[in-house]
Amino acid sequence: MPFDILTWALTYAANKTLDHFLGAWLSPDLPTKLRNCVSKWSKAVPSEYYVNPEAIFPNIDIQSDTLKRPHLQALSNRFNSKIIPDSDLWLSALIEQWELIKTKLKNDAQPFFQQPKDNIKPHLYQLANDLCRICQEDEKLFRPMVIEMLNKIKNGIDKQENTIKLEIGNQTIISNLNIFINIKDPEEIRRKLGQFLSGEWVLKPSYATDVKGIQESEEKKWGEIIDEDNLLNSHEREELRTYIINDFMSSNIEQRTLKCIKLRSDGFVGYNSYYTFRFEKENTRVTNFEGVIILNNSYLITLGKMKNFLAHEYGHHFTMGFIYSRTDQSIPIEEVIKPYYKIRGLSPEEYPMDGTKGYIYNIFEILAEDYVYFFTPVSREHRMKDLVGYPPPEVKKFIIELKELI
Repeated sequence: MPFDILTWALTYAANKTLDHFLGAWLSPDLPTKLRNCVSKWSKAVPSEYYVNPEAIFPNIDIQSDTLKRPHLQALSNRFNSKIIPDSDLWLSALIEQWELIKTKLKNDAQPFFQQPKDNIKPHLYQLANDLCRICQEDEKLFRPMVIEMLNKIKNGIDKQENTIKLEIGNQTIISNLNIFINIKDPEEIRRKLGQFLSGEWVLKPSYATDVKGIQESEEKKWGEIIDEDNLLNSHEREELRTYIINDFMSSNIEQRTLKCIKLRSDGFVGYNSYYTFRFEKENTRVTNFEGVIILNNSYLITLGKMKNFLAHEYGHHFTMGFIYSRTDQSIPIEEVIKPYYKIRGLSPEEYPMDGTKGYIYNIFEILAEDYVYFFTPVSREHRMKDLVGYPPPEVKKFIIELKELI
């Protein structure tokens, strides 16, 4: 019988079997999708870290098992409560499982369990995000959570203020009512609510592969807000634009090259936002550098969430804008970024510039997060801290001095 990660995840689900959940509120093909995800992941880990998926997710008899598994129990409880587990909970359960197997089997364990924890954590981080994303995309898994939220909306609508106010745990969320008014399809409304309730940020694609939006926008002033769904009023749009001026480290040099910030519903396609740019070259001189920030309103439906992701994307615009627009084009980009690799203690082989090893191993993603950490008021934790740690003070100096390239 093949391993089944969903059976493992439901170990403590009130003695209910997987069959109890399938069809009722989990799609029948969800176990297969999760298994395929783990199999693909296990093949991608370095050969010296070899691991068979069955070794990570064995069947557990809770009647005879004496090991304490609080994080797995929390994961099971989340499923049992018909709530989508977030990536942090997946990661905690995976690390807990890795530690238990490492301790129990010692030298008999597969190579994956013989490695230092710091070497393994980035791989489990990637797996946790992949598993979370697949659960988010499962229609039936969303439905109970969405229905619960729809029931709360009746008392939360304020027609005068054009808002919806929701109490989620100990958090109050206020959303613009237009996000629902402008959608005709009831199923799409439910999907938006489900994504919003899950509170997940989803990994996004490579930063510079899609130039959609650059040619579409008409230049009026730098950082023009193009709000395709009319989610924000004029005051909120200007607040989002001036957030860069008032709260970020920015200058009129790179501000002028930000052509627009586009708010649009790209659907539930696996990213919250992304940054893209283009430029022209005349001999060795870069001209007409233009950056565009896309905020995906399928996930980001409040001004607060938009600001959070705008900070990261502007980190790309600031750092990559100066790097690619450098006056002396005879200096290769590899040389410009080389000091940053050294300060961070990273290698180009492990963290390439082209994103070929995936989102979290892209050096420019780490650099953008370092910008957020030092130069914006965003209060969340550094998203790459579990992978590369917090940036040392020398990184702050490196980012500031990027302006000297122009």
